[in-house]
Amino acid sequence: MGFPGHFLAKCLLPDGEVLVDCFNARAVSRDDCQALLDSFSPGGGAVTDEMLGIASVRDILCRMLHNLRRIHAGRGEFARAVRWIDMDLALRPDSPHSYRERGMLFVQMEQFGKALVDLERYSSMSPGSPDLPQVREQIQLIRKLLSHLN
Repeated sequence: MGFPGHFLAKCLLPDGEVLVDCFNARAVSRDDCQALLDSFSPGGGAVTDEMLGIASVRDILCRMLHNLRRIHAGRGEFARAVRWIDMDLALRPDSPHSYRERGMLFVQMEQFGKALVDLERYSSMSPGSPDLPQVREQIQLIRKLLSHLN
C-alpha cells in the first residue's frame, strides 16, 4: 500500500484483509495506522481508504525512487539524486515537483542552465503553487548569474 510516510502491505484473504507493517514484522489495525500517521504528521488528519489502497507497481517504483533521491540529496550526493529524479521523470513526466527538486539540485551542482530550464518548467506547470514567488525569485537570480558569466 502507498500509506504516507511508511510502506505497508495488504494481504487479501478469502475472509478479509490483513494490513502488515513489514519493517516491524507485525499486523496492524486501522487504529494502528492512525497512530502511525499521527506520529510523523501530527494534525495530518484521519486515515482514509485511499491511504490504505493497493499501490500500483508504478507507484511503488516512484516511491522507492523518491526515497533514494532524498537519501542521496541529504548526503550531498547531488548527481546521484538527479539520476533518481531522471528515472522518476521517465515514469511521471507530468510531475512538477520533480522538476523543481531537480532544478534546485542543479543549482547546488552549479549547473545553472539546467536549473533554469527545470525551474521554468515547474513554474509553468504549477501556476497556483504557494512556493511560486520563491521559485520565480530563484529563476531571476539564475538569469542574473548567467548574464554575468557570459
